[in-house]
Amino acid sequence: MTQKRDNVPLILTAAFVLLVLALNVQLFTRPLVEFSDYAANSLLVQQAKHFTLLTGHYSRWRFHHPGPAFLYLFALGEFLFYDVLHVVPAPYNGQLLITIIFDGVLLAAALCVFRRHTRLSVPLALLVVLVVLLSGSPSLLTSNWMPDVMMFPFLLFTVSAASVLAGETRDLRYLAFSGMLLLHSHFAQFLFVGAIGGATIGYILVRAQRQGKLHAFVSERRRDFAVAAAIVLVFALPPLLEIILDRPNNLDALLAYQRHFGAVRNSVGIAIGYFACFLLFIRLPDVALSKGPAGILALGFSRPEVVAYWVVLALVFLLAMAAWRKTANKQQYAPFLGYLTWIGAGSVALFLYWGTRIVGGFYAFNGNFIYSVHLLAWFVPLAVLEPWLNQRAVRILNVLAAVTLVALSILERTALRSLFEGAPDVLQAALAVPASPFGKLAITFDHDNWAWAVGVANSMKRMGKPFCVNPDWGFMFSRDNVCPDMLMADELWVTTETTHCAPPCRYIYRSPVFSLTYYPAQPLALPVDIGVHESLGLDRSGFNDAEGSRVWLQKHAAIRFRLAPERSPASCFRIALTGFAYPGRPMQLSVNGRILGTLSKNVMDTALFVVPREAIHPGEVNRISLDTEKAGPVGADQREIGFDFVSLDLRAAAPDESCVLDPGAQPEYNSVSVDWAPSCYGLEGTPPRQWRWCGPDSLVVIHNSSSEPRRLTLSVDLSTGREKAAPLKIRSPFFEDTVAVSSHRLAYTRTFTVPPGDSTIVFTCLAPRSGVGKDPRNLVLRLGNFRLDSIP
Repeated sequence: MTQKRDNVPLILTAAFVLLVLALNVQLFTRPLVEFSDYAANSLLVQQAKHFTLLTGHYSRWRFHHPGPAFLYLFALGEFLFYDVLHVVPAPYNGQLLITIIFDGVLLAAALCVFRRHTRLSVPLALLVVLVVLLSGSPSLLTSNWMPDVMMFPFLLFTVSAASVLAGETRDLRYLAFSGMLLLHSHFAQFLFVGAIGGATIGYILVRAQRQGKLHAFVSERRRDFAVAAAIVLVFALPPLLEIILDRPNNLDALLAYQRHFGAVRNSVGIAIGYFACFLLFIRLPDVALSKGPAGILALGFSRPEVVAYWVVLALVFLLAMAAWRKTANKQQYAPFLGYLTWIGAGSVALFLYWGTRIVGGFYAFNGNFIYSVHLLAWFVPLAVLEPWLNQRAVRILNVLAAVTLVALSILERTALRSLFEGAPDVLQAALAVPASPFGKLAITFDHDNWAWAVGVANSMKRMGKPFCVNPDWGFMFSRDNVCPDMLMADELWVTTETTHCAPPCRYIYRSPVFSLTYYPAQPLALPVDIGVHESLGLDRSGFNDAEGSRVWLQKHAAIRFRLAPERSPASCFRIALTGFAYPGRPMQLSVNGRILGTLSKNVMDTALFVVPREAIHPGEVNRISLDTEKAGPVGADQREIGFDFVSLDLRAAAPDESCVLDPGAQPEYNSVSVDWAPSCYGLEGTPPRQWRWCGPDSLVVIHNSSSEPRRLTLSVDLSTGREKAAPLKIRSPFFEDTVAVSSHRLAYTRTFTVPPGDSTIVFTCLAPRSGVGKDPRNLVLRLGNFRLDSIP
């Protein structure tokens, strides 16, 4: 075992890192502005710069991963390279710079530990690292996206564990450091670090006990154990403090996740297929798994470079096996290599077990860390072969490997550059936002626009402009940025869709990418229309993610809104609730604590509820509650599944409508629904301003599923994309009208009676096609705020 200091891995790895940085010269010249997950992490990094961060990055399952170690590293990069040295043009550039350097440090440490036990060509090892990165995911070296930062810590962890097993307890510090980095980076790493780290410590203690030297062993190595314990304690302190100080805390969120998804099981075949995707460098395993085992193999070996990779690795393995068999004294091979082989095999076994427990899609980013097993699969046979080579052959091999490393890096320079291009629009948008006190400006958005919203939020935070978000988004934007009361805050609406903004609304920022629209906090006026998506003036809780035009509610869902102070002269109010109750799970509806009734119908319909006049509070915050006490998982779906919600409309009752409330009776059902012909396109905009475009001939089918005729009022805003008026014919079995439509909105209303069954309304518009940019659709007639209201 070599005892002298080995600086070769440090020197050559530093040279490799400098080469990678030279290929990423844009880090030093072009400012990068974060959005998406990078911005969400930077919000936490800004907390870390003030030493107030106690948890890790967010999970899409609404908890935070255990610890903030990497976020503090990124904060150090910002502080050192941007704030102090000014060698990068933007804070995020400093994060990327320190990530690349830190990856190099971990790689150099792993090679130093490896070479402490056996010979291994460093240039050849670095070439192997480069080949694996280029074959799998080059971003594992040049990205600080959390799934990309775990491969090098895992490599150091496995190599350190083998070194400790081989007797080098001084490497317990590396084992503790890399293991805690992994624990901080992902909740699932408790499986790998717990099993491998625990087995390593247990094995060396049991071995000493069997030799009758346990007390002497621990006493002699107490410094090594103490340093490792201190490292573990430092890393454990932030999450432990968070558990003690916060209520509810991140542990509560983790346990809730376990309760919901702990029973999820995938087949062993799926787990094997998922692992095979990493062996074959398939970057879309979720797609490959749908093709079956034969499809995975065909997809993997369809790339010639993958075939060449495995041919060369197989050849190296066979040569190593031959060398090992021909060695009379096999003791010359360090026990370290045997331990490392077992640890690599154990890592694969743990990965397969983990594959049977993964929740959600089998995406590549979940398992990127396992690419380190490729490195072990190369390092071990190369270390077996090297003693068979003479000094001259080793020097020639080192020179060839170094030249190939540099040449391949230059040839593949595009792949080795950071893939993150930044989002300059985010910075410009944040500059345009006026400063407001905390709690007075809420960033709101549809789910699909979260990436831009969190980007704007992060840039605003860097500028010292306070913002807040809905509590449902606190897991991503940080709980420190949750609005005290959404209804009292002005709204900054972030969207990639076309928006209609009329006073008091105003545009803050518009670009081809997204827009910011400012809506001052205002009370809502009746009628209040609520759909599946976020809407201005509403504060919702207990809603799962929307699924098209529907959304499943959780056990306790609520909608809060501030109502205008004008009191309606109506004797009562009416709620029309569209959706259905999951079988066996009735939903109770109440307004401001007043129970209106229970909906148990398990087919889609519109239920009508009477709301007493005194239950509505003009000028105050009102709350509509939808409670499904028996909500819970359904099959493999571990979410709380209660009521299937489509829409809710609150309006004043007509003079001839009944105001009798009987909470114990089943509600009256509207039983009227609408289908649009294919000549009409999907809904656009956001409530309460939504529209759909149709062609010159459009058809609306009204379904009356009840056995009685229904009296309906149709209201719609009609317009075209042309200034010149054109005739529009509206025909149905009940009425016919001809009106003139243009780009100016025409409010159209008709009341009629539909019999049971299906009825149609045909709109025939003679206007020319609207020229809306490069939109390929046949846009002729625009129907806005289409409503069919039932009249008793």
